Amino acid sequence: MLRRGSGACWLAPPLAVALASLTPGCAGRAAAGAPTKAKDAATDSGPAEVTAGPANDVGSDQADGDSEVPASPSEDAAAPPDAAAEVGDAASPTDAAPSAADAVATDAAKPPAPWLAKGAFVDVSSLLGGGFAVDAGNKAKNGPESSGAALGDVDGDATPDLVVHDGLTQVWLYRSLPKKPWKWFKEKVFTDKASGLRGLALHQTGPGDPVDIAVVGSHAYLLRYDPTSDSWKDQAAARGVDAGPMVSLQAVQPMDIDDDGLLDLTMTVFSCSKQSKLLAFVAQGDGSFAESASALGIDHDSSLWNVMQADVDGDGFLDLLTLAEDCDPKHGNAWLRNRGHPDSGKRYEYKSLAPLFLAPLHGGGSPMGGGIGDWNGDGKLDLFLSDIGLRDARMGGADIGKASVAQLALWQDGCNHLLLAGTTGYVSAAAQAGITNALSSTGLSMVSWSGLPIDIDADGLLDLAVSHGYDYGAFLLADEGQARTMLFRNLGNGSFEDRSKAVGLPDPFLGRALVLHDLDADGDLDLFLGGQGTPPRLYRNDIATGGHALQVRLVGSTSNVWGLGAQLTLTTTGRTLVATASVHSVSHGMASPIAHFAFPAGEAPVSLQVAWPSGFVQEVKPAVWPVDAAPLVVTEPPIVTLSERFIYAMDAAAVQVKARRFTPQGQPVAPTGVTISLAPGAQGSFSAPTQCNATECIRSYKAPSGQTGEAAIVVAVEGVAWKVRPRVRFKPPGL
Repeated sequence: MLRRGSGACWLAPPLAVALASLTPGCAGRAAAGAPTKAKDAATDSGPAEVTAGPANDVGSDQADGDSEVPASPSEDAAAPPDAAAEVGDAASPTDAAPSAADAVATDAAKPPAPWLAKGAFVDVSSLLGGGFAVDAGNKAKNGPESSGAALGDVDGDATPDLVVHDGLTQVWLYRSLPKKPWKWFKEKVFTDKASGLRGLALHQTGPGDPVDIAVVGSHAYLLRYDPTSDSWKDQAAARGVDAGPMVSLQAVQPMDIDDDGLLDLTMTVFSCSKQSKLLAFVAQGDGSFAESASALGIDHDSSLWNVMQADVDGDGFLDLLTLAEDCDPKHGNAWLRNRGHPDSGKRYEYKSLAPLFLAPLHGGGSPMGGGIGDWNGDGKLDLFLSDIGLRDARMGGADIGKASVAQLALWQDGCNHLLLAGTTGYVSAAAQAGITNALSSTGLSMVSWSGLPIDIDADGLLDLAVSHGYDYGAFLLADEGQARTMLFRNLGNGSFEDRSKAVGLPDPFLGRALVLHDLDADGDLDLFLGGQGTPPRLYRNDIATGGHALQVRLVGSTSNVWGLGAQLTLTTTGRTLVATASVHSVSHGMASPIAHFAFPAGEAPVSLQVAWPSGFVQEVKPAVWPVDAAPLVVTEPPIVTLSERFIYAMDAAAVQVKARRFTPQGQPVAPTGVTISLAPGAQGSFSAPTQCNATECIRSYKAPSGQTGEAAIVVAVEGVAWKVRPRVRFKPPGL
């Protein structure tokens, strides 16, 4: 088995050398979110005791609700990450491709483990009810659009709700009934008169804020429940989410794009024309947003389909990867590197990341969606990108269905991409893995749209679920009639096998959206598929593995409210597993931010580490692990809090900033070495020096009277600043 820290690369020497001439070798980048020197010091000074608990410590008696994590005492306080990675423009990985000598043979000759899972996904689509419009497509204009979904707790009752759009005009909310799995209250929450819904996401600015439904298509819509009228209202224009009329908005994603702890919204404008761009609506702290793509340095002009956050260079700041179709404007796919909190210049910059993310140069490829996970078990987060371009090679006369691994490597720009992380970049491993070119039941190359990690058989190896459907070219050729949803099982030796039929996935089925979420609190992941030319489908996971699952829902305090970008490391009695809290990049929908772990029978959880976006590293050992149940809830300690995020700039207006220290186990300790200051360029001032007592340090900030602006607050411990810098925004009364 590939274990964390093994340096495994999955590539046998002959293939590694062949691919290295085309793509990066197995050098890779630093582990995303891996502890820096200061993080090591923080955790090593007071490590959680790692011992296997008794058998009755693994419980599922809390399956009807989330499980809270009780804090346990420890002597030493956690410190922020290393200063060198926090301040200014941190060192970035080399742009050059690593050498073939970096490719290492590991478990390529190891026989795969036997398939022991029984049962299948069960079609429960009838529970969705009727009323779905179906887009048949228009050969003179475009192919059929896909329905899509987002899953999460919309109404705050700690149970998962389902939001579905039909790809045309309608959005439905299925509110789950507590303690009654698969029972929903269904209501239509929106109708778009313009007919052109594409992307869908949930959004929550911060703790205590309502959950909104963001929908994009020909316009941008931001829906919020209005208790007065008992209905959902579009507040996009009133709250500053205005993309302009009659644009082709394709995707919407929640993310903390400016590292201030509030969730923002990004939107992609898709068109093979000069209208394409990336929009960033930054939360202002009062419920409103301001479009800030240019100010941030991410106003990327390309035929954008989607965008994904990932810590590419391992510096603790989430970068942006833009996913674009290979058409004009040909600025291609971009790695927009997050510089952290630079004293000058824009937050993001273009960097080169072979083989795909080469913008502003044109790098080819047409990735439509992506997932993040540790597919080779080395403790580093890899990338899967679904690509629609290989069908174009077949249109040019290539017999893709009979292509060899070496031939597929030559067509890599249009293949699905499995990018394994190393120390300075990624290596393309999809060709050897056997997932570059998914074939339909009739042997045709399919167009891939969304791909997400899932351990379907609970063997501790991450598998892959991928949706397939039409693009416009395939629609014109009518060659996708037998497309299907696929499950690639990870064999642990660098290759995958097709287990789609064994687990009951539909064949044929055309669709783009694919979303996984545990809808019945039994620990396994259920499946929603957006339909293309057919209604959406919903599947209950009835696969018996003999193994176990642990889900983790994060609640950020200083970090963003969903903990997006946090890296989670679960140690069991048999292995170490790594995951991230991410909404990934789903075509026409949004993935669940809940982290999911699975492990074989006979193993039990020992400890969980959460490396938050703020830089705080938390150690979690609950009295009872909620295995095969609803998610374990882990809440970040409030290391930095502001009494207000937005104020009207008057003489009497002030914001109280509080900073605290905690042990890795979440216990408060004396705030020694804590400082509170303003970031360079911040407007306003503090009214007095920092005052500390036994539990917290406090400082009062005052905005300049009658002005409009913002101030980022820097909190440091022993001279090292936390990565998240909360902002106070202000303007004069009446504006």
